[in-house]
Amino acid sequence: MNQEEHVIATGSADGSGVIWIIGDRGRSGQGTICETEMAEDMGTCSVECLEFGHGVSDKKLFMGYRSDQTNKPGWITAFDVNTAQAIYEITDMRGSVGSLEVSHSGKYILSGNDGTESGDQMLHLNDAGTGKSILMAQTGHLDVNCVCFR
Repeated sequence: MNQEEHVIATGSADGSGVIWIIGDRGRSGQGTICETEMAEDMGTCSVECLEFGHGVSDKKLFMGYRSDQTNKPGWITAFDVNTAQAIYEITDMRGSVGSLEVSHSGKYILSGNDGTESGDQMLHLNDAGTGKSILMAQTGHLDVNCVCFR
């Protein structure tokens, strides 16, 4: 195993995410908690999906959130893999983030909102370096619960 194979991440319905470094034989490890700044109360949100970056974004972990807050139903937070500190938030969604994927080059994040009542029926493409919106496309789906790059 190389060093990167020893780094994993988990997300939970309690709104927390953890970046874990696992020992060589898998018998020990240490986790660092990732805290989003978007939630007023961590009990009001949950981590719905997550993915490590690739290529130019390989030092980032992206987490997609669902929230009970009506003014912030969902967002993506990018975290620094080494420090677990939030780098930026993507907040252009009008629904909870049910799926996300990072492009093979690591330049882009593709995401969708799930739930017919909480989704915005849009496909979101954002710059993985800055979080800025590149494209929002109407899909015709009631919700967008799966996305992928080819």
